[in-house]
Amino acid sequence: MRIFFARLPPFVILALPFGVFVLATQLGFQTFFDENAFHLKAIQKFSSAFPYFSLKHYSSVTGPLPYMLWATFGKAFGFEIPTLRFLTVLFSYTTGLLFFVTCRDQKIPFPLLTTFVLISFPYIFLHSFTLYTNNMALFWQVFTMLFLLKYVESKSITDLILAAFGSSALVFTRQIDIALPIAALCFLLTEKNLRRPWTLLIVFLPIAGLLFLFYYWGGIFPGRIWGRPLLHFLFSIRWTQFTLILVMLGFYFHPLGLLEIKRGKGWPLLFLIGSVVYLLIFPLNYPKEGLGIIYYGIDVLGRNVHPALVWILPLYFGIAGGLFFHGLLRGIRESRRPPLVFYIFLCYFLMSGLNPVVYERYDYYLWPMILLLLPKDISENRALLLFVLAIQTVITLAYLNVTLIFPN
Repeated sequence: MRIFFARLPPFVILALPFGVFVLATQLGFQTFFDENAFHLKAIQKFSSAFPYFSLKHYSSVTGPLPYMLWATFGKAFGFEIPTLRFLTVLFSYTTGLLFFVTCRDQKIPFPLLTTFVLISFPYIFLHSFTLYTNNMALFWQVFTMLFLLKYVESKSITDLILAAFGSSALVFTRQIDIALPIAALCFLLTEKNLRRPWTLLIVFLPIAGLLFLFYYWGGIFPGRIWGRPLLHFLFSIRWTQFTLILVMLGFYFHPLGLLEIKRGKGWPLLFLIGSVVYLLIFPLNYPKEGLGIIYYGIDVLGRNVHPALVWILPLYFGIAGGLFFHGLLRGIRESRRPPLVFYIFLCYFLMSGLNPVVYERYDYYLWPMILLLLPKDISENRALLLFVLAIQTVITLAYLNVTLIFPN
């Protein structure tokens, strides 16, 4: 069996989980709340105006590009829900292919295994088959990163133009993704051999496009009910967003975080103490905040095993997440210079604090950078990566069962 899979090309192997899911469900499972309440209505609005799309007053808080694509796809193949969902499948599968190419180009030791860790993340895998905009944004994010990283090596204007195109499509999909072109500009301006006038393309085009949307919407979201002053968000940092990210990192990568204690005496201990202090000052209060798989599971354990687990487990996972974060920084220190990917990770991490809604699935965009930033001693350890993949696969299958996609 192992020899059989080894002979298959990567694009076939990556297609297997998507193909199995599509064949098993026919994409005809029950619709999720956001699909009915927001996305289907937005698709219908865009399709009714096809091809003269109106970008204003539609029932979603994200950018218009996904709905334009779904409306166009629907005009060609039909507007049945399974048909529309299939477009998301295509974007998600292509994201996996692009990430595999990125890992291979960046000399990641196990590019195919690392890609499977990405696509097995519960929210990424489930939303590969739904009318949610997450994975369309993830596609443009990985697309942009691929050509940005190519540009750093090639200095090719073609790679830069493709990255600028991808980043423009990205911010027209989800507004928070302006973090990527801003991070790219910061990186390019610090690299002497990359300080060229045309590097401004990577940030000028997406920022100009996003400012146009803000002006057209009269706020940072489409529709009158979503309009909010930009400064309202710039001065409303949610520290619990960073808490959720730490807990999320510890939940999915806690074996790697705990191993970080053995890497040295000073810095890991400092991160451990700092994580405890931070988590005690900025805890997450389920169910008011931190909604998602992690806190749902913790709440179930607290109600059925012991109430103390409701605060013990977030503290434990948060500490493991802080140690894992140290591992990412250690990987940066061990490299010759801070890589472009770290700039992108840092910008996304900081801008996540501006999101007023604390929800685990909104942090999906951190996953590609995390996997590309793994320190060498972890990325070269096949057993550790397989362990992380196994953890995520079990959680994903349980999540699919809870959401009644595969009911008992």
